[in-house]
Amino acid sequence: MYKKIDLTKLNIEDNYLPETFNGCRILHVSDLHNCDFGDRQEKLIQLSRQQKPDYIFMTGDMIDQYHAGMKQACLYIRGLIKIAPVFYVTGNHEWEIQEEVRRAFFSFLRRIGVVILHDEIIELKKEESSIQLIGIDDPYVALRKLGKIDDSLFAKYFLKRLSILNQRKKGMYTILLSHRPEFINYYSKVKINLVFSGHAHGGQFRLPILGSVLAPHQGFFPKYAEGIICKEDTSMIVSRGLGDSLFPVRIGNFPELLLVTLYKK
Repeated sequence: MYKKIDLTKLNIEDNYLPETFNGCRILHVSDLHNCDFGDRQEKLIQLSRQQKPDYIFMTGDMIDQYHAGMKQACLYIRGLIKIAPVFYVTGNHEWEIQEEVRRAFFSFLRRIGVVILHDEIIELKKEESSIQLIGIDDPYVALRKLGKIDDSLFAKYFLKRLSILNQRKKGMYTILLSHRPEFINYYSKVKINLVFSGHAHGGQFRLPILGSVLAPHQGFFPKYAEGIICKEDTSMIVSRGLGDSLFPVRIGNFPELLLVTLYKK
């Protein structure tokens, strides 16, 4: 059970943000991995409630193939849905876990009112203005079906999915929820304004001078492990995540909740 949780507050300024979304507060939750934060997850729920978010974005790996069941994830999410609208995309662990657990988890989310975005796009409206919210599934299933992945083939596949999703109402401010930060080149290529991501666990171990040490699918000294990363006109926010998976230790890298405030530049 973890005791300390870092609350990181980040600001995003963008000329393209509609005026009515100025000051919008987003709680970014990622990579819980069904970990335990005390009695009925109350510590996590209380900290989340205190931030008074307008929206809550979950970017995958809320459950875990190595941490049995889904009880801790469900307890936390049941608390979140009482705070603000919750939008969710899958991580790789949602697809790697046993099928019956995955089905039960998705059923629970829908039943309590979480919006699951399986390669979908919706509009978030405030007064007379809207922004696009895209949610893309983690590509684990597609990768498994393709077998040995050719990088150029996968790039074409991923770009095609994003481009199809992003073609509606061009010019509208667009936020993408996608589990994997290492695909930032693809996000930038289709001109996403803002991306919320996780997966990297903050590099698992964070050392002075060296920084983040190791991240899934990035290897040693990952470039995209935490914080705000910009590429051309795309900004990406990477959560260090709340839990752990195969490696049950985090060094110099406490579990993290992110509060992101959007401002019209």
